[in-house]
Amino acid sequence: MLGDKSTRFDEGKGYLDIAHSLSLLQTKQVSNKLPEFPPVYDDVSWNLAALGIPTYPLKAGVPLKFNARNLAPGQRREFIVQIGKELGSVDFNITSVAPKLPPQFQNQLFGDDVIFSVHSAKTSAFGQGDYRSFDFVNGPYFYHYDNPEPGYLRLTLTGDWTNAGNVTTEVILTARNKGQARFSKTEPITEGDLQVVPYDMPSGKIAATFQLEWNRDWGWYPTNDLDMILVDPDGNINYGGATLNSRETVTVDSPKAGQWLIVVDGFTVYGKLANDGTESGPKTDRYRVRVWAQ
Repeated sequence: MLGDKSTRFDEGKGYLDIAHSLSLLQTKQVSNKLPEFPPVYDDVSWNLAALGIPTYPLKAGVPLKFNARNLAPGQRREFIVQIGKELGSVDFNITSVAPKLPPQFQNQLFGDDVIFSVHSAKTSAFGQGDYRSFDFVNGPYFYHYDNPEPGYLRLTLTGDWTNAGNVTTEVILTARNKGQARFSKTEPITEGDLQVVPYDMPSGKIAATFQLEWNRDWGWYPTNDLDMILVDPDGNINYGGATLNSRETVTVDSPKAGQWLIVVDGFTVYGKLANDGTESGPKTDRYRVRVWAQ
């Protein structure tokens, strides 16, 4: 099913064999003490580099091209793409999907195709992860990812496991910056802090986008969690920016003119984390609030 280029991981070797592990412990074939773990870096890029995993910085207006040639059924190629704080969107353009076999020898139900998947920069998420796209593609294909979270996005190109033969594909990434904000403010924050940032909304605006970002986002471990709560001039509260995203973004249509309050909540801010899980030092970070109004 997985073709002749499947790895031990593809074949299920990444799963924990509980029964066998218990047997090894009971027969004392392995120690019941945990080994000394190597140092863990708080910078995700350092950990990726230590594992020999390359990363590719994405800059606005500078296309990134990735090729996945001769993917066997079930074989995948992964590309780790660095997403900076200034990026406002990323376009993925699959220019071609080229099966090696002629149509009459491909999968007769679906043809031979690739699985295109994009995982956000989140390093932890509920359930199956935070896949922004997971699609079966057999020809040119376009995907637009708006407001990507900063950190390290994962692009995966997989030869569909139902394929009869190998397949080759190419994808080009193009990014755009968010553009100049109407308002910007940067301040330090500690865990448990509630800071109020006032903003005077002009009249006649069609929409306004409020955004909160901070230094220790998904590009760092552990990731801090700051929240953004909005209060409009009438006292109505908007909790749309209180999520697990590592930048919080809320767009308000036809925002009421007058003074808005942007409440920044230092919900979870870590100190320096040691290998044993203990923390030390101040639990501080630095955030930036921005507003775009049109």
